[in-house]
Amino acid sequence: MLGKRGARTLGWLAASVSVLAACNAISGLDADYELAEGGTLPADDGGDGSSDSSARDGASADVSTDVTAPDASGTFRCPASPPTGQLFCDDFEVDVPWTRSEIVPTNGSSLSAEDKIGDGDSRGLRAHAAASSQSRKVARWHTVADALSVGTSIELAFRFKLNTADLGYFVLAAIQVNNHPSFGNAEYGLAVYKSCPGASPCLDDNNPQGEGNGHAFVGNVGYVIGQWYDAKVTVTRDAGGYKGTIMVDDKALDSNGETYFSGNPTKVEIGVGAFYSSAESGLTAEAVIDNVVVTQR
Repeated sequence: MLGKRGARTLGWLAASVSVLAACNAISGLDADYELAEGGTLPADDGGDGSSDSSARDGASADVSTDVTAPDASGTFRCPASPPTGQLFCDDFEVDVPWTRSEIVPTNGSSLSAEDKIGDGDSRGLRAHAAASSQSRKVARWHTVADALSVGTSIELAFRFKLNTADLGYFVLAAIQVNNHPSFGNAEYGLAVYKSCPGASPCLDDNNPQGEGNGHAFVGNVGYVIGQWYDAKVTVTRDAGGYKGTIMVDDKALDSNGETYFSGNPTKVEIGVGAFYSSAESGLTAEAVIDNVVVTQR
């Protein structure tokens, strides 16, 4: 894991995020959340992506390998030769192609790798979701696999900090398994909630498809604006389907572990940024992402 800080708690989503409804809008992992009278927090939904282009991609293997060691300066660097099991790595120090990006709304939102905003004043990825009246989607997405066999996992590890988090809800990072028979795609990842039981605001797993009566908090982690955290999102395929777990620093989120579906995926994608947000007018969110490492185990 790319490693440092976090904290945690239990309950139900409070009223400020209780009225969100989803609608698909543009191609890519689209999940527009609109405020709906009397509604509840909807499940994330996605669309299909475009053709894959990869960089620093390694062989797909279910061998656990530590790929997060810093260089002599103490700053993390992606290895020039990817170790076995590494599917993708981006430290944002050089331009690494991702499969695709999405920026909604385009007016005022931005998604760019910049100097001295990353961990330890390195380069990092800034995702700024501007004020709007619609769901914000500011993210980079990369296809990391076109299959996932039973008994294997995809792990997305990264560092992040939040500069602003005024929106009621948005996702920071997710693994998407495409080809869900009911939803088309199933995302599982780490989300930011403005109102939570216990510690507010908080981090918890995203609101997944099939979670029909509002988000079921079973332990959420508080955060501090401007502080760096390590996170690790893992999706595992077992005989019953796909299940997810999340770590924030050394805290294991009590992830729901829901089975998404049991079919073969046509594509596995990872995404980072500030996306699939609630649709409150006039509010913004901004996250900085660094040291993205994807491993198959």
